[in-house]
Amino acid sequence: CDNCPTIDNPDQADNNNDGIGNACCCVNRGNVDGLSGPSGPLDISDVTYLVTYLFQAGIGPPCPEEANVDGVTGAGGEVDVSDLTYLIAYLFSGGPQPPACP
Repeated sequence: CDNCPTIDNPDQADNNNDGIGNACCCVNRGNVDGLSGPSGPLDISDVTYLVTYLFQAGIGPPCPEEANVDGVTGAGGEVDVSDLTYLIAYLFSGGPQPPACP
């Protein structure tokens, strides 16, 4: 099973064993739903997806690293309300751009 069907990754490397190939995950931090629409990879659909995931037991993000909008890792670095706040500030209040993926 190809762990990254849209990007070439012949060795199928998956260092964190999350089932998503290293090459595939975390291209645009903040692209919670993994889609690109008319507004680009980061838009209101990402906010909606994150709200549904966090507060309504929605489906987990396709790439957890992209849903980690603020880029905080380690203890307390899971996808949480701070990521939602960061994304909203970026999209609607001139907040800082999400940090680059590792």
